Amino acid sequence: AGKIAAFLGAQSERSPSMAEAMAQEMLTILRWDEHSGVTLRQLIRWFYRARADISWENPVEWPIILRKHAAILFTGFVDEGQELVLPKGDRVPEDLSVGQVPGHEDAPLVKFTIYGLERTMPGLLSRCPLFSAGMPPVPKRFQRTLIKLVFALYPKPLEAGHGRTSRALRHPEPVLLTGPTSHKSHAVETLAQIAFEEWMFAYKS
Repeated sequence: AGKIAAFLGAQSERSPSMAEAMAQEMLTILRWDEHSGVTLRQLIRWFYRARADISWENPVEWPIILRKHAAILFTGFVDEGQELVLPKGDRVPEDLSVGQVPGHEDAPLVKFTIYGLERTMPGLLSRCPLFSAGMPPVPKRFQRTLIKLVFALYPKPLEAGHGRTSRALRHPEPVLLTGPTSHKSHAVETLAQIAFEEWMFAYKS
């Protein structure tokens, strides 16, 4: 907990007591004995993703936001129906969603949602045959992989004027995808189709 607290304090510029409280909350959520295989690097990655959605002034929300990101990043946090179970018995549905953000014709954005958390990326769904009009609904399992990949590439929401995918691709986070044969490659290809221009910019730069 001490190492985690020191890192959190340095990264968030918060007081040692607040960083220690956050570190303890993370370890409590992990139930350390049951998730002893989680490394310090994975804990840091977890915090790095969650801090974009956390209000430091509202510690009551910490466990909920941290659990939502844990459900995206780790295994063992959801039931068979992919619902996230909170300590008091409340359940958070997965509510997967991928859609074009209206009103951004000049700089189109696509929004990806899971457990009430959102990330957007530059792109057009119409570039991808899978999301074309008249096609059957995209299977949930594939949507889940796609959304988790976006959360890995975009650990924090896009800011106005800072939407280049190249920034996300340069973020040093390895991404582990799981699924049947061709499932993982298809997910990467799908994102490449959606964000073709931005990803080409990242590749060329």
